[in-house]
Amino acid sequence: MATFQITHHRPDGFDVDRRLEGLYGPECGYLDIDAILRLMDQGHRFWTVAQGRSVWLMSAVSQRLRRFVKTEADGFVPNNLLALPVF
Repeated sequence: MATFQITHHRPDGFDVDRRLEGLYGPECGYLDIDAILRLMDQGHRFWTVAQGRSVWLMSAVSQRLRRFVKTEADGFVPNNLLALPVF
C-alpha cells in the first residue's frame, strides 16, 4: 500500500455541508474525496502537515451518514484540511 502527502485542498463551494471537493498531493495529484475514500478502504494512507506536525488523514461518518475525510484528532480547533492552500 502507498502513503501520500496532501498539500492542498479544493473546496466544494459554499453549500451547507462544507464538504471538500478534493485534495492534492505531489505524489498522487488531484483526487476527489470519493476517490480518496476508496483508496483508504484499500489500505492506502494519506498525511498532511498541520500546525507544524505531521498528521494522518482518516475517514469518518457525519450525523447524516455521509463519509468524509478529516485529520486524526490533534486538539487543534481549526479544520486542518481547510487550512491548506487552495488548489
